[in-house]
Amino acid sequence: ATYSWELHALDRKSGLTKWKKQVAEGKPKHPVHPSNTFATETPVADAERVYAFFGMAGTVAAYTHAGEKVWAKDVGTFPFMAGFGTGSSPVLHDGKLLVQSFNEDAAFLLALDAKTGNEVWKAERSKGSAWSTPLVWK
Repeated sequence: ATYSWELHALDRKSGLTKWKKQVAEGKPKHPVHPSNTFATETPVADAERVYAFFGMAGTVAAYTHAGEKVWAKDVGTFPFMAGFGTGSSPVLHDGKLLVQSFNEDAAFLLALDAKTGNEVWKAERSKGSAWSTPLVWK
């Protein structure tokens, strides 16, 4: 089946949809466990933008609060242990968007410039699946 990965903005008071945008579309390259979905990650926002990571689509994107796309980046999609799929949400810190994809083929922690989507640095990790969201510790 072809899937549509979407970002929805809801009104805080009414709960009604203000806007929705298709971030990615396609046939998933890897399966997910029945207890997971193809869109488990939670978006993160700052005063200017909303950032979404759809690990099973391999897409990271930034949108304004009005729903205009600022940038999108393909970071790849990879198999996870026992087909569990992804689950790590992105994190904002000091102007960087941190994206974690610890998987069975090419595990990494990626820092993107939050304004442009350009790669700032990438830390390759040992292969192996993990689903936790990064935590910034000072």
